[in-house]
Amino acid sequence: MGLRWLPGLRSRWVCRDGWVGPLARMAGVLPIVSMAALGRGVDVRVLAQVGGRVTLAVTASRAVLLAIAVLLIRALAIG
Repeated sequence: MGLRWLPGLRSRWVCRDGWVGPLARMAGVLPIVSMAALGRGVDVRVLAQVGGRVTLAVTASRAVLLAIAVLLIRALAIG
């Protein structure tokens, strides 16, 4: 919903230009914070019960996702 309203508010000078930088930084930090919060919900004892193969599969899938993210960042020249 905010994506629809913010351009209109900015064009009508309701959202000042000085707010754009901090809001953009906050928009970049909040997903990282939410992912960290999700990671804190992982119970290590449950991982120990399911065994090494499941832990290895999860670790490998995260490594693949990380590699894809890094490749996209470099390909799109974002970072």
